[in-house]
Amino acid sequence: MRKIKSDLNLFVCFLILGYSNLLIFEFGILNENLLIDFLGDQIAYENIVRIIDEQRKWNWLKYLLFPLLSLLKFTLISFWILSASIFLNFKISFKSIFRVVLISEFVWFIPSFLLLVWFGLFHTSYSLIEVQYFAPPSHYSAFLMPIS
Repeated sequence: MRKIKSDLNLFVCFLILGYSNLLIFEFGILNENLLIDFLGDQIAYENIVRIIDEQRKWNWLKYLLFPLLSLLKFTLISFWILSASIFLNFKISFKSIFRVVLISEFVWFIPSFLLLVWFGLFHTSYSLIEVQYFAPPSHYSAFLMPIS
């Protein structure tokens, strides 16, 4: 019972970090002005406003589907690892595999945290292209960043 409660706490912690990440990106990093600046040369202003309104209209779906899709992803990965362990004749429980999969998913918050710190504190004047090509843990990002 205690192990299930700690797994549930871990999943709730993942959801809190994920939701806060979504909210900070939506309202802090990727704001409407950035989209207007990016699309301003290509599309009329009225169409940009219509795109932003449509995005706002369907935005609630992202927050509804995030926990469901995350749980589905963790479950499918855990089943895949469990089936491989059965074929290789390893004795391991689904709960322990699920816990490892859930813990390993926290690694994906590191690049988004670095992006938030970089564009929130150091490089506060940025474009949408700079945000798209930002890959801090990668040496490859040094070659992808456009020269401005």
